[in-house]
Amino acid sequence: MPILSIFLTFLLKIHGPEQIMPGLFLIIAIYSAAIGAPFKKIKGRVKEAILVEFMKSFHPEMIYSYQQDGAIGKRIAKHVDLITFTSGHEEDVLVGKLLGANFYISELNLSKKSGKSLINVFSGILFELTIPGKDFPDSEIRSGTDAGNTIGNLFGRVNYNDEYNFYYDTDDHEKFERELGPLFPFIQHLSRSNGGLKIKTEHNRIVIMMDSDMKFLDTPSFDLNKSFFNKEYNTELGKQLNTLLFIVESFSNNLEKSKIIERLKLKILETVDRELNA
Repeated sequence: MPILSIFLTFLLKIHGPEQIMPGLFLIIAIYSAAIGAPFKKIKGRVKEAILVEFMKSFHPEMIYSYQQDGAIGKRIAKHVDLITFTSGHEEDVLVGKLLGANFYISELNLSKKSGKSLINVFSGILFELTIPGKDFPDSEIRSGTDAGNTIGNLFGRVNYNDEYNFYYDTDDHEKFERELGPLFPFIQHLSRSNGGLKIKTEHNRIVIMMDSDMKFLDTPSFDLNKSFFNKEYNTELGKQLNTLLFIVESFSNNLEKSKIIERLKLKILETVDRELNA
C-alpha cells in the first residue's frame, strides 16, 4: 500500500488537499481489485483444500460443505431474536451432518447503529442444529455478565439456575429439565470458556450464539510472505474443528450428565496431551 500510494501520487500528480481524498479512494480501489480480492479467493481455496484433507483423515464419514462467505447466519440471528442488530458480517461457514443432526456453523460479527456510529454487539460462533426426533420446549438460555438484563423474558418471570449459573425462560419447565438437563454441565463449561452464551430452542431446533475470539480457519493468519501449509496452522485447525464438532455432538447426542462430563474431561485431556506433544 505505501509503495502503491507513492507511485500513484507521482504518476497522477496528486497535489493539494482537494486531490488527496479522491486519490486515496483510487489507491484503495486499485489495491482491493488488484491484490485484496484475488488474495481473498486464494485464501478461500487454500482453506477448503486443507479442510478436505483434514476431514479425510479424521472425519471421513462426515458429509459437509465449506463456504468462505455467508448470509444465512444473519437471517438465523434475526429470526431467533437473541440479539438486536442492524448489520453484520459472516465468514467461514461449515454446513454438514453429524450423528443424524444437520448443522450450520459460522463465524459471525454483528453491529448495532448508535447515533452516527456502529457498536459491536456480538463476535463469535453461531450454531444452528436441527435434530430429528427431538422436541424441545420454546426456551431461551443466557449466561455471562449481562445475561440477566438481556434475556428476552419470553413467557413471564426470568428464572435462574444457581447450580449451573445461567438465566432461562421456557414455556414448559418439566420438558425443559427433561430435554435440556443433561446439557447443563456442558452449557456451564462453554460459558466459562468463552465468556457468554445465548441459546434458543424450539421443536427439533437449537440455535447457539457463543461469544468467542476464535478465528476459525484464520489462526495463525495467512500472510503473503509465508507458506500457507505449516504445522502450526494444521494443529490450530484440528483443535478448532474438534471443539466445534464436539459442541455439535454434545447437543445432538442424548447423553446423561455423567457421560457428557466424562467425555468433556477426556476431550480436555486429549487437547492438553496434543499440545504437550506438538
